[in-house]
Amino acid sequence: MPQLAHAYPAVQGQGAPCYGGCQTNMSKKSLRHCGCGLVCSLDLMIYLHRHRPGCATPFLATDTPDDPITAAEYEARIGHIRRRWLPIVYPFGTSGWAIAWGMNRYFRRFGLPLRARWGVKWEGLFGSIAELLEKDLPVVLAIGQNFPLPWRQNKLNLYTRTAAGHYCRATRAKAHFVNVTAMDEEWMQVSSWGRVDYIGREEYRQYTLRHSCRLFCNILYLKEDV
Repeated sequence: MPQLAHAYPAVQGQGAPCYGGCQTNMSKKSLRHCGCGLVCSLDLMIYLHRHRPGCATPFLATDTPDDPITAAEYEARIGHIRRRWLPIVYPFGTSGWAIAWGMNRYFRRFGLPLRARWGVKWEGLFGSIAELLEKDLPVVLAIGQNFPLPWRQNKLNLYTRTAAGHYCRATRAKAHFVNVTAMDEEWMQVSSWGRVDYIGREEYRQYTLRHSCRLFCNILYLKEDV
């Protein structure tokens, strides 16, 4: 099963540490409502800084990988990348293309040997996710907006997994970004709202074809810049 080789960043709130950032814990309404793209981007930056040679940056110089990031420090970093590299527009948030643009600005600013682009050929989507995970790269995945009628309320199921290995629906989402951290033939394990959730690959495919589109339901593809 393709999966990340290292621990995913943890964020310490009032309870147990979160699995990545959680936008609903943010103090600002704009971040709680539409900060998921920022959260996925910052989690990716932190993972690269901690675990990928040549990708450490002064922006994250105070990071201590053995400890969870405090919620206050995490939100301060979110504010920084929002101002410098990845603005969001309330109440719409951001897009995959804007995330790619912002990440490339970040990579160039610190001379990181990576480049980002939004989207891959949809027929090879899951193969591209597996390829990136095998390279130890978290994968920013979009659960697209309903298209062509965005006001519709068709949503994709997200699941939790019990100790017995059963999958139970936890929530539903549209117009949302998550980070894929592992995948098998049926399921994608993702970081979403600070939890470990699961998305059924076939359900994602059907949601894309029936309720959204292939441009909106896609991934941030990272390529080494040699």
